[in-house]
Amino acid sequence: KRLRNIATYDKHISKQYKREVDLEQFISHQDIDPKILADTLSLKSSYFRHAVRLTVALLAGYIVSLLYPLGHGYWILLTIATIIKPAFSISRKRNIERIAGTVIGGVIGFLSLYFIRDNAVLFAVMVVAMVISYSFLKLQYTVSVAFITVYVLVSFYFMSPGGDLTHVLKDRVIDTLIGSVIAFVVSFFVLPTWEHEQMGEYVSEALEANKKYFDIVAGAFTGAKTDTTAFKLARKEAFVALANISDNLQRMLSEPKDKRPKLRRYHQFVATSHMLTSHIAALSYYAQRNAAQYASNEFQPLVQQIDFQFTQAIEVFKEHEVAENIDVSSKLPINDRISQLLETRRREMEAGHDDEIISVRRTLSDMKTITDQFELISTMTIDQIRILQK
Repeated sequence: KRLRNIATYDKHISKQYKREVDLEQFISHQDIDPKILADTLSLKSSYFRHAVRLTVALLAGYIVSLLYPLGHGYWILLTIATIIKPAFSISRKRNIERIAGTVIGGVIGFLSLYFIRDNAVLFAVMVVAMVISYSFLKLQYTVSVAFITVYVLVSFYFMSPGGDLTHVLKDRVIDTLIGSVIAFVVSFFVLPTWEHEQMGEYVSEALEANKKYFDIVAGAFTGAKTDTTAFKLARKEAFVALANISDNLQRMLSEPKDKRPKLRRYHQFVATSHMLTSHIAALSYYAQRNAAQYASNEFQPLVQQIDFQFTQAIEVFKEHEVAENIDVSSKLPINDRISQLLETRRREMEAGHDDEIISVRRTLSDMKTITDQFELISTMTIDQIRILQK
C-alpha cells in the first residue's frame, strides 16, 4: 500500500502517507578511511584470503591452458572466476551446479543440433536459450549454465555451419571439469575460510540485537516513551542478525564433517534464537495494542530479571564466565496482580455479575497473555545461557 501511495502522481493519495520513521537511519553508511584498506590487507581478512585464493586458482588455470593447448582455454579461467566464492560451502555448491549444468546443456545442445535442420528453428532455440540463461542467472544457477551451454553450442554452429561441433562440446566439458577441479582444490587447501570461524561474531550480534529489541519493546509496559524509529530499527537489526546466523549455520552444514565443531550446540542456539525473536515480536504486538492501557511499574522487576539474563548470556559467551543460578520462581508483583484478577473473576462469576465479568475477563486475558510472553522470553534466554555454557 505504501509503495502504491509513494509511486502514484495523485497528490490527494500521496498526502495520505505519513513518514513514521527517519529512513536515513536504516541505510548503512561507511566513511572512506585508509585504515579500512590497511585492515583488509591481512591474512585475518576474509576478503584478502578470498583474493589470494582466486589469484592462485586463476594462475593455475592459466598455466594449465598453456601447457595443454585446448581449443578454448579461457573457459577454464571463466569457470574458476564464476565458481570460487569467499565461503567454501558456496564454492562447493557452485562447483556442482556448474558441472551439472554444463553436462545437461551439452546433451540438450547436441540433440538440438543433431535433430533440428531448419536454421530458423535453431536460431529461435539459440535466442530462447540466451534469454533463459540470463533470466535464471540469479535464481537457479544450474538452469542458467545449462542454457548458456546450449546458446554457446548453437552460436558456434552458426559461425561455422559446416564444421564439426563435437570438438566444441568436448572443449566445453573438459575445460569446465579442469576449472572445477582447480577451484575445488584451491578452495579447500589455500587459506580456506570455514563458517565456524565466523559463528562467534554472529552469535554475539544475535545476543546484542535481541537484548536491544527486547528493551525497547518491554519499555512500553513500564511507561517508557517508545520512539517509532528506534523500535523499527531494533526490530530490523534483530531479524537481520537472526538471518545471518541462520545462513551461517546452513552453509556450515555443507562443509566437511571435521570442519563443523560444536555443530549440535550451534544448531540449538540458532533454534532458540528463532523462538526468542518470535516471542519478542509477539510481545511487540501487544505493546503496540495494549501497552498504554496496562503499562505499570509492576512489570519492572520482570523486565529487569530478563535483562539480567540477557546480560549473563552475553558475559558467558564473551568472558566465558559461569552464570549464576537464576530463581525464576521468585514472587513478582505482576503475578500477584494476575492472581487478584483471577480471584475477582471467580467471585463475580459466583455472584452472577455478567457485565463486570466481561471487563475483568478481558483484562485478565490480556494480562495473562502479556506475562506469558515475558515468561517465554525468560525461558528462552535461560536455555541460551545453558547452551552457551556447554
